[in-house]
Amino acid sequence: MNFEQLKEVIVAALPNCNPDAVTPEAQLVPDVCADSLDTVELSMAIEDKLGVSMPDGLMATFLTVNDLLTYLKEALFRQHSETRRAPCGSFLKEV
Repeated sequence: MNFEQLKEVIVAALPNCNPDAVTPEAQLVPDVCADSLDTVELSMAIEDKLGVSMPDGLMATFLTVNDLLTYLKEALFRQHSETRRAPCGSFLKEV
């Protein structure tokens, strides 16, 4: 996940969003999302497109696009790590 990928999700989810306004330093509200309805739409798009759970109220904790990006990178890393873990004892060979 990088900034350009997140920007694509944001612009696709928010048709009234000015793509030039979406920068890492842009504030989610009001620079990117005009209101709370936009933040809900963006949360749903993130869940649909990236498979990252976005609990109610989570978007309100992010000040900037970069804050959201940092969260998504960490969440995707955790998801990837969990799917790659081997079952306990699977590294042992039968003797």
